[in-house]
Amino acid sequence: MDIKKLLFTKVNISYGGGKLLRNATVAFLGLYSYGFYGQVQKLDSRFDYLLKNKESLNRGNVLKDLEREDMKLDKHLVVTSKGAQTMYSCIIYTKTPERLKADGFLVQSQLPTFSTALVSLEDIERLMELPYVTSVMGPTFDELHNDVSRAQSGASLLQDGVFNNTAYNGTGILVGVFDTGIDWKHPDFRQVNDQTKSRIVSIWDQTLTPQGAEVSPTGFTTGVEYTRAQIEDELDGTPAGFVRENDTNGHGTHVAGTAAGNGAGFANKRHKGFSSEADIVFVKGGNGSFPTTNTINALTYFKNVATALNKPIVVNMSIGGQGSAHDGTSPHEVAVDSFTSSGPGRVVVISAGNDYGANLHRKVDIEAGGDAILYF
Repeated sequence: MDIKKLLFTKVNISYGGGKLLRNATVAFLGLYSYGFYGQVQKLDSRFDYLLKNKESLNRGNVLKDLEREDMKLDKHLVVTSKGAQTMYSCIIYTKTPERLKADGFLVQSQLPTFSTALVSLEDIERLMELPYVTSVMGPTFDELHNDVSRAQSGASLLQDGVFNNTAYNGTGILVGVFDTGIDWKHPDFRQVNDQTKSRIVSIWDQTLTPQGAEVSPTGFTTGVEYTRAQIEDELDGTPAGFVRENDTNGHGTHVAGTAAGNGAGFANKRHKGFSSEADIVFVKGGNGSFPTTNTINALTYFKNVATALNKPIVVNMSIGGQGSAHDGTSPHEVAVDSFTSSGPGRVVVISAGNDYGANLHRKVDIEAGGDAILYF
């Protein structure tokens, strides 16, 4: 069928399908303009909106449009050499990402064709003038997934040595979890024989702003990192009240328990997870919604920790969304591939989705010049 005819074909939409069709149309038109005219969006429309309203923002005015779901951005208050600044997470596409740091930008993660960074409005304006920068995009946001219980998993068979006559309990490995946070006081994340000792190597809470003696992880300028020593100080009360990370959602604790809980919360350990003897590295990326930039930076952090400890690592991400082509080309998909190929024994496990029965996909055949009805 002729592509231009398809663009202007009349389609009747049932009630409730408008939003999904608009999203699909925008995505299709974006591919159409890219594929047929070679156009690439230089600046994310959300950042363009901020720049056009820069003076209003600087006066402290609230821009109502920023409260819309499609205008959401990941914003941080960052202390720089210029003082505390409002900065935004972004993905900067360039074939020479190493130049960004040299030009003074706050790069967080660097990959071959893009970097994640924190930028002010002035930084965005500067980026638009740099010939080696292809585009500057804000992050998309993923949602929570996790709908499979341990009872259906076969974990007990693995731990009892049924497979290869070997008991697989995660000894000597790291389990990384990117989610809503972790209840680090829970017995399942402490040593069975000494509840003052934590199984958690470190926690990076990307949602917090450092205060007092708190610091961000090496190489990053946002969030707060808590070490095993600081967590254990909390557990034995010497001192307490320093670790502020918490899981207000509960999903991250649930996922961490499934992946690596030792079952110590109950005498019969009936809720023991898969890797009950592994050490845990946790990154809190949000309370239910996760910017792509946080996901990418978390993978960089997991890689850094595994490298420093010289241990294999399995990362669990029970999150996802429908905001990409699902073909391996989106930034966080590229970051996952880069992570797993960065060294031996590095694996990322991602949920298949909670969308069974959601009827996200529809197909209709439209004859040239004809009509069709799409039911959502």
